[in-house]
Amino acid sequence: MSIRLVAGRVPGLQDVEGMPLVGAVNQTAVTSLFGGRMPIGRSIRIGEKDVLIVGVVADSRYQSQRAPTPPTLYDAALQRAGWGGHHIVLRTDAPLARLEPAIREAVARVHHDLPVPELRAQTTLIAQTNAREEVFAKLLTMFGGLALLLASIGLHGVTAYSVTRRTNEIGVRVAVGAQPLQVLWLVLRQVVILASIGLVIGVPVSLAAGRLVRSLLFGVAPNDALALAGACVVLLAVALAAGLLPALRAARLDPLVALRAD
Repeated sequence: MSIRLVAGRVPGLQDVEGMPLVGAVNQTAVTSLFGGRMPIGRSIRIGEKDVLIVGVVADSRYQSQRAPTPPTLYDAALQRAGWGGHHIVLRTDAPLARLEPAIREAVARVHHDLPVPELRAQTTLIAQTNAREEVFAKLLTMFGGLALLLASIGLHGVTAYSVTRRTNEIGVRVAVGAQPLQVLWLVLRQVVILASIGLVIGVPVSLAAGRLVRSLLFGVAPNDALALAGACVVLLAVALAAGLLPALRAARLDPLVALRAD
């Protein structure tokens, strides 16, 4: 399961019925049950039996990505009296469809009456658990991308119209010595101002709206500073890209043509 071993060992083939009961605990159990002290060599009471702690493993999500990691004991399967309700995990890179006949045949060789229930890949189980988050993320990405596209088209149109209206002004500036970079910044500055106004309004609105969708967010908080900063950078970059073409056209404007414009 790729759960990292922190200290000691995990139950193995040597831990069979008749031997002292052993188990490994996760780091949450170390904190909550042992006060953060190393528990290897100590015992915990499970029902009417004592289980010797022989190892510590890293925390791992159990049933849900959202639920906090519970204190967990990994005991020795070979020391259990019964196997009802257990799952066998097989780690492989081969497709499940190709492995299933071989797995069923191997189980039948052990005992022909052993039932083999449905075989499912761990990736499939995880995908089912995260299905709501994935759908929500895809919808947000689609609508966010559409909104960004519409905003960039609108900003491009406004900037192009502004350049057309200021053709005479730009021509005068160029005629009296304005450099192309100065003209370029003259137009892009307007784009930056518009984008900044949008961010000043949009960031507080997004923080307020984030509280409404808190239950649908995973791996990021509604007020995550890094995510907000990344979004602001993307919006500014898209705004500059939308206004770049009209700004370049203004920077290359012939002053004689501009001064003749109505």
